[in-house]
Amino acid sequence: MLEELVKLFVTMSGHDLTGEQKEVVVDSVSGHIDCIIDDEVVDIKTASGFAFSKFKNGTLRDDDPFGYLGQLAGYEESEGTSNGGLLVINKENGELCFYQPEDLDKPNIRSKIKNIKKALKKNTPPADLCFKPVADGTKGNEKIHKNCAWCPYKFECFEDSNNGKGLRVFQYSKGYAFLTKVVAQPKVQEVDHEFQALQTDTETI
Repeated sequence: MLEELVKLFVTMSGHDLTGEQKEVVVDSVSGHIDCIIDDEVVDIKTASGFAFSKFKNGTLRDDDPFGYLGQLAGYEESEGTSNGGLLVINKENGELCFYQPEDLDKPNIRSKIKNIKKALKKNTPPADLCFKPVADGTKGNEKIHKNCAWCPYKFECFEDSNNGKGLRVFQYSKGYAFLTKVVAQPKVQEVDHEFQALQTDTETI
């Protein structure tokens, strides 16, 4: 609903909005454009106050866990444009901002697609960790990066964590936390990691 409201604001302000949900394909990877505004690709996002600051302050390039820059690059590659951006609404207070990344901040999407397809064909995880562990609270505990939560190789990648015992998994009300270092024992149920490794619908908190 918020995205539709943003589109309404765009048209009411006199801009030309076309191409809603237009399907595009780049090297067999398909997607749907939110819209084209004034002949440039624009992806509309809703964000929490914390996430909104990355768009407003132009720091998305430093932390883009959902691949928004790659998504925009793919859409632009398909449309033959290069000056698009992300129109974002803060779902906590309604603030709007338009983030237009620099060309160097956007990946070479064809090269990225090629590399990802090549990696997906492998039966083993990469030699180097894709993401390093992050702090879990202030008592010294550490957990895997949120981008590792869905990866089927997380237990293999972090098999040496916790002094060689591997990942320790704790079940919180909001989901599972995969700890690589436990200094202070969490006051929630610990889940057997062999059982948890079979689950595909997991997430870190």
